[in-house]
Amino acid sequence: MTDAPIRLLLVDGHNVAYRAFHALPPLTAPDGTPTNAVLGFARVLSSLRDTWNPTHACVAFDGGLPAVRMEALATYKAQRKPMPDALRPQFGLLGDYLRLSGVATVRLEGEEADDVLATLARRAAGHGADVLVVSGDKDLLQIASDRVGMIRPQSPRDRVGPDGVRGILGVDPGRVPEWLALTGDTSDNIPGVPGVGPKTATALLSAFGTLADLWARIDEVTPPRIRGLLAAHREVVERNLAMMRLRDDLPGLPDLAGLEWKAPDGPGLRSFLETLGLRSLLPATSQPELF
Repeated sequence: MTDAPIRLLLVDGHNVAYRAFHALPPLTAPDGTPTNAVLGFARVLSSLRDTWNPTHACVAFDGGLPAVRMEALATYKAQRKPMPDALRPQFGLLGDYLRLSGVATVRLEGEEADDVLATLARRAAGHGADVLVVSGDKDLLQIASDRVGMIRPQSPRDRVGPDGVRGILGVDPGRVPEWLALTGDTSDNIPGVPGVGPKTATALLSAFGTLADLWARIDEVTPPRIRGLLAAHREVVERNLAMMRLRDDLPGLPDLAGLEWKAPDGPGLRSFLETLGLRSLLPATSQPELF
């Protein structure tokens, strides 16, 4: 008798919550508490479960900015606006919703969710699990593999594997950090090489293979203007590369057994949703195996 296959669903909590918040109009509970992010998040999670039938799940939340990235670039993510007042209180509600729904959550102080997701994905894939990572962040594309698929929140039925990454960026998943090191990432306030956009970065890596080979053959780069910009900004690219590579060895994370999607607390979840006025989610609590 063989063990049942394991499918682990990993969700970038802040990424999905922000998207849900901005995708839905303002919505409040009877007491005035904002709830639109909770509703949107629950809908995405329900759609993911119906589509992919995961046996295990975990939602990772950002625990702050890692010191190593801040030391490399003091302005890392400095351009981001403060969290909207209507979204801030919803993270506590999301935590309650996920707990009542039987979904594990992780938040490591001083660590970003992307590194948590990369670590959990690597470990689970190493144990033979099929892994799905839900996020709209480009940097997470670097962990895509035959066992680790990426899902965009706006397209929960579409799985992006290595071929999909090549279709999106024009490079293999393993080259994504180098691609981002060249282009920079405006969403994280990381500047790249001036004049090197997505198409140029893809062309360079396609022609030279890796950044190491690019530096070794820098004299072959054309046009001369791009060659000069690359040479002048080599230290920037190397700094970016160190920042773009996700950690996949974070300690203190639950093992795969601790991520099993447990049966929900039906009465507790029903009471929670009724209190928030989210009655559209109530039918899904009628059966123990569902929300």
